[in-house]
This record gives sequence, C-alpha cells and structure tokens, in this order.
Amino acid sequence: MPRVKNEFVRFLRDMYSVEQQAMSQLVIAPIAAGDVRLAGDLRQHCRETEGHLRRIRERLEAHNTSVSALRVQR
Repeated sequence: MPRVKNEFVRFLRDMYSVEQQAMSQLVIAPIAAGDVRLAGDLRQHCRETEGHLRRIRERLEAHNTSVSALRVQR
C-alpha cells in the first residue's frame, strides 16, 4: 500500500475510534441532560455521529480494511 494510502487508512481508523468513543457518551447523555431541549439536541448529535461512523466504515471498506479489525466500543 502506498505511503499516502497507509496514512489515510490510519487516519480513518483513528477517526472511527474517536466517533465510537463519542457514541458511548452520546447514548447516555440525553438521560443525564436534565433539559428537554438539550436532550433533543444530544439525540440529534447521536444520530449524526452514527452517520459519521457509517461513512467512515464505508471508506475503510472501500480501502479493503475491515472495521471488525478495529477495537469497537459501544
């Protein structure tokens, strides 16, 4: 794999990990929010983060890298 592609795949893996960590917090955040509007905003952010995860996963798969090879937290 060329160097640039290696770096890009490494970046995608790192970003996937970051988004996974965010999801672990976003799932419970609306419950702890204590405010209906804030809870709604947090639920929306959670949906957006799920979209980020899906798109990153698609890019990794396009580069023949399995997400299952990554450490998945949820």
